[in-house]
Amino acid sequence: MLKPEAFDLGAKVYSYACRTGLGIQADLQVGEDEDPLYEKSLAQLMANSTQATVWAFPRRSNYDQTYGDLSDRAGVESARGKVAADEQALDRYELQLSGYRKRLTAYRLEKKDDNVLLPNEKVPLPPRKTATAQDEAIVRHADSRDKNDRLIGYPLDDEGAVRGVRAGDTPTGVPATLREYRPL
Repeated sequence: MLKPEAFDLGAKVYSYACRTGLGIQADLQVGEDEDPLYEKSLAQLMANSTQATVWAFPRRSNYDQTYGDLSDRAGVESARGKVAADEQALDRYELQLSGYRKRLTAYRLEKKDDNVLLPNEKVPLPPRKTATAQDEAIVRHADSRDKNDRLIGYPLDDEGAVRGVRAGDTPTGVPATLREYRPL
């Protein structure tokens, strides 16, 4: 019931549902002599219906790292501390800069010279960040999950996955990667 006109020409659809790329019922293994019938898979049917390329796993999907790996999850509090310290340092800097600009404006009015600088005073330098982009991302993800857990009772992440969905371990005998299904 998918309408091809709802999809851009050249669209790519990613299906992370388990075994979407497999056309047979297989729980643990696809034998060497067994045809996985990729052409009868839900992914191929979606590609044909939408006239878009579909990427899907022939194996079960593994979501174990979508909220981050062990290192990501263990580092949330440390990352929070770095992000908070950076925010405090930026607040102090903005106050210093505001004060400097006020003193500079007053001094220039007093001297009647728009180019004069304050004697014995330099422009405050912005603070160096201690949090990396990864730290900031981990905190945004964690905050989003915490907020949604409080509001709706589920730790959904508005930011999306921290790490991508991976192929699971079963069924064996088919690739452990996303496969491409083009419209026929």
